[in-house]
Amino acid sequence: MTFAFRFTLLAAQIVANTYANGMDGSAQESVQVVIQLSETQDGNSEYFVAGNLPAIGRWSPDGLRFKRNPEGQLVATFTAPADAVVEYKLTKGTWGAVEKDAEGGDIANRRLKVQSQLGGLSQRVEVSVPAWGGQQAVKSTVTGTLILHEAFGSTNLKKPRTIAIWLPPSYADSTDRYPVLYLHDGQNLFDASTAAFGMEWNADETATERITQNRISPIILVGIWNTSDRVMEYTPTFDKSIGAGGSGKVYVHFLVEELKPFIDRNYRTKPDRESTVIGGSSLGGLISLYACEKSSSTFSGCAAISPTLGWDDEAFLKGVEKSADWVHLTRIWLDMGSKEGKSHETQTNSLERANRFADILKGSGKVHGKELYFLTVRDGQHNEAAWSKRFGEVLEFFFGAD
Repeated sequence: MTFAFRFTLLAAQIVANTYANGMDGSAQESVQVVIQLSETQDGNSEYFVAGNLPAIGRWSPDGLRFKRNPEGQLVATFTAPADAVVEYKLTKGTWGAVEKDAEGGDIANRRLKVQSQLGGLSQRVEVSVPAWGGQQAVKSTVTGTLILHEAFGSTNLKKPRTIAIWLPPSYADSTDRYPVLYLHDGQNLFDASTAAFGMEWNADETATERITQNRISPIILVGIWNTSDRVMEYTPTFDKSIGAGGSGKVYVHFLVEELKPFIDRNYRTKPDRESTVIGGSSLGGLISLYACEKSSSTFSGCAAISPTLGWDDEAFLKGVEKSADWVHLTRIWLDMGSKEGKSHETQTNSLERANRFADILKGSGKVHGKELYFLTVRDGQHNEAAWSKRFGEVLEFFFGAD
């Protein structure tokens, strides 16, 4: 069944005394989302805005619920810093019921730049949603042995999270110990039923294939699920333009002081530095680099897949340009697709930053192919499908069988 409705994104009129201040002192604009359902729409369904800001759930599919006002309209109101770029989608509470195009295909994130205008009114946006994803459960796609530690607590972090441990095929029938690759955004790695937008990395299938073909040594993969605090935890500094970030140091303490000791106690790992690698994509790539910088005695390698080097006006990248002593101790996989971003300018900037970082690494004396692998992916995009395609190469770089 095809659904169609329009919703209007209206900035509510704000008088001066309703302004709130953001963490950086910037004015917060009130934004009101109004859904106008047609007579054929299910008025009893629940609708949500899911997006990149705390007020709309940091990509939790049930981020901000619409409520019915006295006039019978479905309304959701949130605040965002002036000039912030809001990325969002509409859902019915799960990623299985996210908005779709007329053919039922996925659509790109919607974007809105919050702007103040005369009278306290910001822009008016009208959006059509021709279809929704079905809400039927997606079947599990796990290959091999995957163990979940749910509600894993922390004294460093505010929220518990799920930790997923994938074990190599030989684990149950041996007494061997194995190197470990720690990966962020763990719900997207192994199982389509837990992955955002239903797209996984196929990390379990890829690792199984490479191991059985003797292309890599058997390894343990540890997937750390993110939470609604993802942006805060995956960034080293506070970004004023976004109004978020800066808890990366605490997150790294969690990895080094709590998670790794737990994994080493409960699984047959090789706990030494040379057998411990960390990696992730996007902000996960950024925090992986930061983890190697701050905990070089723990991690010997970093898989920086499409890292967000532009975060906070390139704060991390500029820091490395000033001092890069830690890179001498670290094997680094670095890659970037040529079409990562929604505009030509964004794509160009992402590649330029990756090349700058690669030049720094090469300038430090790293030998390409042994201590550094820099890959530019032609037509590569910023999504799980693209990262899945090159994950096997990442595994071979770090764990390739001799």
